[in-house]
Amino acid sequence: MLSTGRLVSLLAALAIVAPVVAMDTGCASSSAAKKKKKKGAGAKGAAAKSSGQKAGGVADGAKATGEKKGAEEEGAKCDAELEGVAWCGDDTHVITCFGGEWYAVNCAAVNGGLCAEDDESHLIDCDPAADVE
Repeated sequence: MLSTGRLVSLLAALAIVAPVVAMDTGCASSSAAKKKKKKGAGAKGAAAKSSGQKAGGVADGAKATGEKKGAEEEGAKCDAELEGVAWCGDDTHVITCFGGEWYAVNCAAVNGGLCAEDDESHLIDCDPAADVE
């Protein structure tokens, strides 16, 4: 039988170790709670600027390798004011303004992902299919 002192020590040790183990094993939260990215979401054209949408890290890094679409897309002219603005052209393409031209970044080719908007940051990026709704 454990003494009261030993029992308190054991419970204190468990209080320290249990949360760490839960985080490492994924018990702390469900994967559904982590999903906050919507496939193909976001405003298109000039409305993308007013909604604060910008290209995320993956799409931004791949923009120069995307398909050049020209200076105007969805009624929006790519200029200094729209530099970095982005939207989902469809489920797999991020449309982003870079250097006076619109580019369509193919997420499937870049990282096997989908175009998605993060609800909180309004970043439009190529995300693995498992991370989007």
